[in-house]
Formats: sequence, C-alpha cells, structure tokens
Amino acid sequence: MRAAVVNLGCPKNEVDSEKLVHLLLAEGFELLAEPEEAEVIIVNTCAFIQPAVEEAIDTILNLAEYKKSAKCQILTVSGCLPQRYGTTLLKEIPEIDILVGADTFPQLPAAIKEFNKNLRPLNLVRQTSDLDYRDTLLLPQSVSAPHAFSYLKIAEGCDNRCSYCMIPAIKGKQQSFSPTTLLTQTRKMVADGSREINVIAQDITAYGRDLREKTSLCELLTELLQVPELGRLRLLYAYPHRVSDNLVKLIASESRLCNYLDIP
Repeated sequence: MRAAVVNLGCPKNEVDSEKLVHLLLAEGFELLAEPEEAEVIIVNTCAFIQPAVEEAIDTILNLAEYKKSAKCQILTVSGCLPQRYGTTLLKEIPEIDILVGADTFPQLPAAIKEFNKNLRPLNLVRQTSDLDYRDTLLLPQSVSAPHAFSYLKIAEGCDNRCSYCMIPAIKGKQQSFSPTTLLTQTRKMVADGSREINVIAQDITAYGRDLREKTSLCELLTELLQVPELGRLRLLYAYPHRVSDNLVKLIASESRLCNYLDIP
C-alpha cells in the first residue's frame, strides 16, 4: 500500500516520524511525500498546548477529505493527541480509522492489516502510567534526504510539572535510553552524513537519573564525543536548575559542543 506520514510539532515528533517511515518501508509500504495519492495517511500529532491541539484537529479534518475525494482508505492519528484524548477522538472525528499512542506506533503495520480485514476502528492507546518506550527506541530512523544534522532523542517523558505543559500527563515519567544504544545511533547518523547531532528530550539535563546504572548528561556527551567523525553536538531543552558546573565546564572545554543551551 502507498502511505504518507504528515508530521506536526517538535523535533521529538520528527524523530518518531522518521522511525515510523523506517518501519513502514521495512514492511513493504511505498512512502509518498504528499498525501493526495496515499491509501494510508498517518498524522503524527502534537497536543501539549491548546494551539497545537487546534492545529492537529484542523489538519486531521483537512486530510479526512481525501477519504472522499482521493484514494485514502485508512486515516491514522498517532502521537500526543490520541494519547491525551483517546477514544474521544474516534467519537468526535469518525473518519479516523486507527489511533496510535505515544509508545505503540511499532504496532501500526499489524493494525493496518487488521483494519483491512475487519474494517473496524482500532484504538492502540495505552494508559499513560503503562507507557513503555523500549520498542520505539530500537527502531532505526529513516531520513528521506541527506541532512547536515540529525536529532538524537535520549529520553521520553518528563518528571517536571510545569504549569503550562501537558507532557508529563501525556508522555508519562521520564524514561532515559541506554548510553550504548545512543552511541550506536550516533555512529550511524554520522556514517550517514550528519555532522551535527542535536541532543533532544523533554529535559536532557535529567538524563540518566532513572536508569538502573546511574549516569548523567555529562557522561553521555563524553561518550558521544568519542565518535571521531562527529562535527559537533548541540544541546536542546535544558532545564536551568539542572545545568551543573560539570556541564558548563564540559561545554567550555570541548570545541565540538556548541556554546548554546536551548531552555524551555
């Protein structure tokens, strides 16, 4: 089947969309850049503030028109919006055929086959307290064209409770990914042509606190900097109260670490 992935929101969503593209290609789907000719349309959504919710709903409604005027047979919504609203979306927007939660998009190819067989809407959203991102971590990313930079997502979820943000309620508690896996991903990105790696998470400065073998952002960065062909590392989403003296010293002493911190 021909499929198109429409990505909304932040770079963390972009990583998930790239992993979803890899998964679909591996399962034999033909990926299209535009949704007009696609039989399966997947909208990867954001929902952490109200304007993002409104953008996602408008996009879904616009793409739902392709079920009438084009070749779309299956409209799938993934990401934060279904994780936040669940079955309410299926009731309010009946054109949606499959809902995929924050951690269940690896199940999408099987869900598409099941829908084709039974023609009944499917809801793959799990409770936030049950989220487990290990399967999503293991998926490689597929970048459609050579990029000078790539995003390396080092954790999912967030333990902060900022008043303006729904992410902890949507994505659950922080789950850091293992340094070994992240080092392997970095090597592959660099081998594929990326010279700048943007390190991202909801809160990169909290990295490693939840792992069984405790580590830290500084220790992870030190490992990543061992990749010889790596041009530079850029740090995104660093919470000021966790920016340690060691991190500041590392940035000051390492020329391949950008003198830059993106603060939420």
